[in-house]
Amino acid sequence: MRNGPYILIIPPNDYPGKRYRGKYSYEHRVNWWKKTGLNPDNFSNTDIHHRNENKHDNNYSNLDALDHKEHVDVHAANRIVSYKHTCKTCGTEFENKRKGTKFCSRKCIGLFGFTKKDQTPIWNQIKNYVEEGYSDYKIAELTGMHRSTVQRMRIKNEQRC
Repeated sequence: MRNGPYILIIPPNDYPGKRYRGKYSYEHRVNWWKKTGLNPDNFSNTDIHHRNENKHDNNYSNLDALDHKEHVDVHAANRIVSYKHTCKTCGTEFENKRKGTKFCSRKCIGLFGFTKKDQTPIWNQIKNYVEEGYSDYKIAELTGMHRSTVQRMRIKNEQRC
């Protein structure tokens, strides 16, 4: 029988540990008790840890008794993943915990697509659409930008002229 990733068994009658539904106990805890004679339930801050992370491998040689905080730290260290990215603006390689990150900093997010301060391909494209009489909604649809971004760019462009 299973409870999540762990295996439940019917323990020997003299097993002093917890029983679930009055009948079942975790196999790894029973094996720990058989080898050490210590009931893991008597130590409130102790967890039985599987060394190879395989919760079905309940051999005593694969089990460790760890302090709860230490046990959490062991598993947390395995969960921290770092992904390598290349910034789309400056080309710098950087690591981040998020998948699909495109920029190394907020500065690069703001500068993305800008080759010079006053003139970029997107500025020219928007300027052409404005001259042709397109609305901000239509320009946003054509460029794939949000409408409010188009409005801000148009206002900045008008201020420059």
